[in-house]
Amino acid sequence: MKMIITTDIENDIYEKLVIFLNEHGAHPYMYPQFFQNFRDSNIFQAKCYIGLSNSEIIFFGASYLYKQENIIEFPFGPIAKNINILIEGIEAISKNLLEYKKVRIQPYIPFDESLIIKIKNMGYIETNKPWQEYTVDIDLVKPMNEILSDFNKTQRRLVRYA
Repeated sequence: MKMIITTDIENDIYEKLVIFLNEHGAHPYMYPQFFQNFRDSNIFQAKCYIGLSNSEIIFFGASYLYKQENIIEFPFGPIAKNINILIEGIEAISKNLLEYKKVRIQPYIPFDESLIIKIKNMGYIETNKPWQEYTVDIDLVKPMNEILSDFNKTQRRLVRYA
């Protein structure tokens, strides 16, 4: 799977992501601190990822340097059913930093214990090993066609008001 959308966290990206999250049932309490991290003075660089595979929205997340720790975090994804999600091609934030010290993945909200997350290959959510690939299985929270439809509508509106 390749990253289709990669954008720096700047200025209006916060508002755009809030619109996207709200339209997908995200609860406000889940993301204020997440976005605050991007505005923290300890962050040297942050990028937001929306991954698309076979025209389906797979995950949305971000990688960033926070308090000297290189972290890649997916607080609102992955969202897919019976799909092995191979996250690859994430660039090292720094040329001299070739591994992610922490990897954090949480289920797409609303959280439901019926959601099944299976971490394969590495076996741990947090690891000090070089971050090369990460495969996740998770049950669907919302029908994929609805998610894709909502995403397309959101994109069209954002383009219209850009």
